[in-house]
Amino acid sequence: MSRIGFCLAVLIIWSPLIGSSLIADDWTGLEMGARQWRLLAVSLGAALTVGVMAAALGLAAAIQMNRLRGPADIIVRSIVVSLAAIPILVLGAGAMTAFHRIAPSLEKGIIPVTTVQAIAFSPVAALILLGGLRSLPRSQIESASLSLSPKLSFRQVTLPMLRPAISASICIAALLSLVDFITPSLFAAGSYSQELFAELSRGGNGFLMSVPLIAIAALLSLLPAKLAQSWVSMRGRAADEAAVPTSVSSVSKVLTAGAALGFSILVIALALESGSVSASTAAVKLATGDFASSLKFAAAAACLATLLAISCCRQLSRGSKVIHWILILAPLGIPASVIGGGLSRLGAVLGLDFIAHPMTALAVRTAPVSAAILAIAWSQVDRRCLEAASLAVGPVRQITGVLLPMALPGLLLGFGISAVISLGDVEATLAVVPPGESTVLIRLFNFLHYGSSPDAAALSLAMLVVVFVLTAGTLFAARRRTTNEA
Repeated sequence: MSRIGFCLAVLIIWSPLIGSSLIADDWTGLEMGARQWRLLAVSLGAALTVGVMAAALGLAAAIQMNRLRGPADIIVRSIVVSLAAIPILVLGAGAMTAFHRIAPSLEKGIIPVTTVQAIAFSPVAALILLGGLRSLPRSQIESASLSLSPKLSFRQVTLPMLRPAISASICIAALLSLVDFITPSLFAAGSYSQELFAELSRGGNGFLMSVPLIAIAALLSLLPAKLAQSWVSMRGRAADEAAVPTSVSSVSKVLTAGAALGFSILVIALALESGSVSASTAAVKLATGDFASSLKFAAAAACLATLLAISCCRQLSRGSKVIHWILILAPLGIPASVIGGGLSRLGAVLGLDFIAHPMTALAVRTAPVSAAILAIAWSQVDRRCLEAASLAVGPVRQITGVLLPMALPGLLLGFGISAVISLGDVEATLAVVPPGESTVLIRLFNFLHYGSSPDAAALSLAMLVVVFVLTAGTLFAARRRTTNEA
């Protein structure tokens, strides 16, 4: 049954690309021009730069976070996860205001794009690297600390064992940058994803232009697969803290402070641009219906994405077949604009209009992330507890009384991250939003292009608050459940 569920989940996740290939007009002009290939090369180079920058900032933050324990650890992790969940459109709005006030010459071009993307994706890299640091084998770390200096121990032991996590953080941040259309659009910087969106707007071949991105995503998904395998192999042998030399610690403090300063500048710029409290309150009140629609779509999409993740997490958690990870993570290379259009076409061909819905589009987009998170949580479940429970209770009680409580933190985290990613989406939603409805991100996107900057800043701040509350609530629920089980 688990294989059948996995196959169905894969089919649903790949359905937007299937829908994009069903229309005969999509196959006209089977060759991309030199402009498209040049933009792809430039975008790939910029994305790899963003990946390296985000990983450097993330590693610096992870080193500092790894030293924290107790309440301070929970608070800092909550803040970092909240920053990871802030929609990049919100960060872009703050960066536009900050560059306008501080450095007007940098309001357009590739420099502000890479800066914003590196800051936006650095919390994701920090969480990946923190997980890598806290899963290092205790025996090797302790042995190295006895025979080597902190500098040699970090260079010869810690860094080599962190290579899968470092590589994965670079590749994931690079992939997120490569498919990002919003940030290049805000700063008028040409990119492959922006060219793809323009091609779709003209009724062109979105399927063909998506293929190179998916091929790149398939290659990049190999590293998260290796990372998951290393986490599985190191289960139950985590070290308390890896030795870090003083020089590396000092550099990490400077980079962490720089990243924190960058986020602070963006938030302060939004607060200054939003104007008076009364005007900001009025702008948020006018968007109350859009907030309600956003929350409704995000909650429904998170539920569906979690169901898809549950269907395939057992196959992923075994960590033995890399092809399973490629099938689940490669669709992350499908641009969000293609997801909405592909589902619309698939629904029209099959006569199933309900397929073309924001809930479906957002669930398909976020299901790979939820599946990866839940697979990691599933792999950490102690199989001895399950074997002992199988001797005493029935299958249903094994799931509800043993397996579900142990995997619940990962389940809640996957649900929460799916919800906040869905809440911050605009590209996938544009093509499938029902008539008469809108979301707060669509309103914000329109404001940034055609409307009032103070209103856009006020909505951005309101989105930041909503994301923080949702993320903190998810982490608190997971922490409370884990404490009760312990």
